[in-house]
Amino acid sequence: MADNIWTDPNIFEETNNVNSVVLNKFLSENMRYLFSRPRDIITLRDIGSFTTTSTTLVAVSTSSLRLSITTQSISDLKFWFEGSFSINSSNYRLIDFDILMDGTTYLSTNTGTPSARGLNSRDTNGAASGVAMSANFEFVFEEVSAGAHFFDLYYATAGNTLTLVTDPTLQFGVIEV
Repeated sequence: MADNIWTDPNIFEETNNVNSVVLNKFLSENMRYLFSRPRDIITLRDIGSFTTTSTTLVAVSTSSLRLSITTQSISDLKFWFEGSFSINSSNYRLIDFDILMDGTTYLSTNTGTPSARGLNSRDTNGAASGVAMSANFEFVFEEVSAGAHFFDLYYATAGNTLTLVTDPTLQFGVIEV
């Protein structure tokens, strides 16, 4: 069984003896890696909602929305979030999202302290109170060390009640790129 890691191909010359072992190493194993890269995807459908009134970033749910991935080498990781939310106020409403890696590092700053507005911020001013709106973002975090990692989605609101809903779907994912 292959280790499911990328192997840099040789530069073949006319004098090289290309056989099945060489082809398997550089073609089959690399194709296997490309189509089965480490990933984790959480999709929630109609299981209720997640609510906060916090003005500082807090975990949405470390039990329902924690991603985990194991990389074999230093890797870039692509994250995405897609969901719906509502806010219970018709006043100025700002929501912020961030991702915390391994309980210690915010992706917005690559430190233990998040940026003032997190990784992704959304101004919902002008939207009606309680109306569902979409929230989505993608982010590539570069040069993550080899090994096992976990990631939690964080959110905050500007003094209102922020509700993330799973109707119809909420998705949070990561893949090695």
